[in-house]
Amino acid sequence: MFGRSHAPSSTLAPLLYLAAVPAAAWPGPDAEPAASEPDFAREVLPILSDKCFTCHGPDASSRRGGLRLDLEGEARESGVLDRAPDGSSELGDRILDEDPLLQMPPPETKHELEAEERELLLRWVASGAPYGRHRAFQPLPAAVPVPDAGGPWALSDIDRFVAARRDAAGLAAASAAAPARWLRRVTFDLTGLPPTPEEVDAFLVDPSPESGGRQKLDAPLPPTPFSGFLGAPFW
Repeated sequence: MFGRSHAPSSTLAPLLYLAAVPAAAWPGPDAEPAASEPDFAREVLPILSDKCFTCHGPDASSRRGGLRLDLEGEARESGVLDRAPDGSSELGDRILDEDPLLQMPPPETKHELEAEERELLLRWVASGAPYGRHRAFQPLPAAVPVPDAGGPWALSDIDRFVAARRDAAGLAAASAAAPARWLRRVTFDLTGLPPTPEEVDAFLVDPSPESGGRQKLDAPLPPTPFSGFLGAPFW
């Protein structure tokens, strides 16, 4: 992204293009972030990996400008994450610039950032550009508080976590599936096959969640050789 031979150096570049970047696009150094600090592993790292690491990642053969964004120490040492008194940074200037000679990622890479991705990276820099380990390498907490969400809709703690995330996204729950449709979905997931007519009849005697039948449904439905069919397309 930042090291093409025809682009100005990181020292001179800001003098040439800062004036073209609207000041309103940058929060001041003391301004509060517009939203919560982005989660590096879940939100920032996927963008850097998809859009930036080709030129500024671990592969030395494709690296440009000697810049690595995959290593926090090298990224900070380069200065691209440093914030000026007006709140700007070289990383932010480059992703906002419309000049194809300065814009990052370069247009020819076909890795153009979406508006939401630019906004997220700007918030990340505004919050100090904190790095973090991929969630696969983060230790699990001893306990996680269950959110008070979902109300009567939530039948389990898992539902309450789903409801909390759904509410945060401003979404509403879909209407409950009809009992027969619900049974068909669950049976396909567990066995890879639809329920038999006998299984449908037995379930419909009392399909209400309160009866406990749904929680016990998986007991007589062990996995079958067909259970992998449903998941295979995703691999």
